[in-house]
Amino acid sequence: PGPAPAPSKEVVFGVDKVYHIGNNDYAGSSCKDKIDTYPLSGNSYYFQFDVLEPGTVVDVQIKTICGIDYTRSNAALIINGMLPIQSQPLQADTSSVTFTSMTLNPGQYAVVVQSARNFSKNGDNDDFLVGDITIKASKQIQGGQVRTN
Repeated sequence: PGPAPAPSKEVVFGVDKVYHIGNNDYAGSSCKDKIDTYPLSGNSYYFQFDVLEPGTVVDVQIKTICGIDYTRSNAALIINGMLPIQSQPLQADTSSVTFTSMTLNPGQYAVVVQSARNFSKNGDNDDFLVGDITIKASKQIQGGQVRTN
């Protein structure tokens, strides 16, 4: 990868692409036509960012979500290390998520979007797309890598 982006007060992931989450079994998806055009990468995505100054107020939005068809197995979280700071369930037909503003201290954080196995659907993972993950801050932050598992 190239050099890290310069610190700024806004970091956006997926402004020019979307990320396909799930297990590639989505014949009945409400977003099938769009999912067809994006290769699967994993059940969880991590969009990492670094807070550089104490007392940084951060607002996070996931502006594009398409194809959530299961009710209890999908979630979006903000984590610091492996500790969740905020969690939002992603219900069927969710098209965007806005997290509550939070004041963060320096460190590495991530927006995590995940599709867990849904045992009421024979252990299937919901397949859906996310994009335009926007992190706005009152002070300088720095975008990091996108990883999946």
